[in-house]
Amino acid sequence: ARPKPILHMHYRDVVSRPLEAVRQLYDHCGLSLSAEAERRMSAFLARPHRRTGGRYSLAEFGLDAEALRNRFARYMSSFSIGQEWLGSHGVT
Repeated sequence: ARPKPILHMHYRDVVSRPLEAVRQLYDHCGLSLSAEAERRMSAFLARPHRRTGGRYSLAEFGLDAEALRNRFARYMSSFSIGQEWLGSHGVT
């Protein structure tokens, strides 16, 4: 079967399962993820990382949540994308 030209990945999946996202990306591109690369990625992900914990608002960037919902409604519906920017990842 011919590969699809576009790989759709949801942000929340990439953040919650980053190594699986990398595997999916490699597979989509017809590449093999070496055991060494996977080991290094796993080691990196296992290290503690400083998180800022900052909260951001769409208004800070001149954006309006309702306008964004309306603008991207058809796209989000087509690709089953939920409202990732509201109330998650410190964005309001």
